[in-house]
Amino acid sequence: MGKKSVLVVEDHELWQKFLADHMREIDADMTLARDYGEGMQALSKGGHDLLVFDNTLLDIANASVDLIQAAHRFRSEAPIIVFSADLPSETQRVVEALGAVYANKTERHQVTFRESVQRLLGM
Repeated sequence: MGKKSVLVVEDHELWQKFLADHMREIDADMTLARDYGEGMQALSKGGHDLLVFDNTLLDIANASVDLIQAAHRFRSEAPIIVFSADLPSETQRVVEALGAVYANKTERHQVTFRESVQRLLGM
């Protein structure tokens, strides 16, 4: 079994580092997209085992929902995590209805995020 490939769409440098460190710890290759446009471009190339999207990309409230819909359009079979510090419950329901997992990025939830990543990657 080869390395897992994770597409991360995150615009904040601190969270980019956190995610890169975590992917290194679990020996997964990470493709980083720093904004919505880069995320769409990377998504169109495919080949990812997991997709992690920050919900507040470029302050576009529904960017993650758009990326989730794009993942379905590009026929990505990869599980999706929407990573956000504050996701309104209505948006959270929409995200989950589209088949994604919501992970809170606040410090007290980081263990849950790590567990979700490893579970979704089958590790």
